[in-house]
Amino acid sequence: MHSSKEKWNSKYSNKSSFSMDPDKFILDNVSMLKEGSVLDFACGTGHNSIWLAKIGFTVVGADISDIGLLQMETSAKESQLVISTMEMDLTNNQELENLGTYDNIIINMYKPSREVLLKLPQFLSDGGFLLICTHNWKEVEAGKFKKEFCLNPNELVDLNWEMKLLKHSTFELDSGFYDGYIFSK
Repeated sequence: MHSSKEKWNSKYSNKSSFSMDPDKFILDNVSMLKEGSVLDFACGTGHNSIWLAKIGFTVVGADISDIGLLQMETSAKESQLVISTMEMDLTNNQELENLGTYDNIIINMYKPSREVLLKLPQFLSDGGFLLICTHNWKEVEAGKFKKEFCLNPNELVDLNWEMKLLKHSTFELDSGFYDGYIFSK
């Protein structure tokens, strides 16, 4: 089994409950999303997916953890929602080719590699939006996360890609330090 899959399956198996509230950056910026479909990239147990489906989006959750996806499917069923899931290694370029096309992609609490990040626009419809929010460099300074999992200052500002940066914010919550970005295609 892939070590990341083992890590996340263990995390989701050993916790009895997860918050089903949407993350603050998603909640604060949902009005910027295009009506239609959302790919929740690295969705985990699906708290953002569930909330987006409740407010009318067609949602697909993609994650490496089959246990996280199963928990999301159970929560969706309990809420009488239909959410599709895709179990995949989000670092594997061949697997990414199976993603499809979406009106919006959200990535929350996950930092894709630069190579994966630069591929994401091909999975967005014209006029679609990409929201990324994850831990930033201050978490590294505080000794909470490894550098590879955190965004550097302004890391996604000048990517030189086919996306337009609409918003970038750096903020602190009780749970840590974050950078949030919104791009349009």
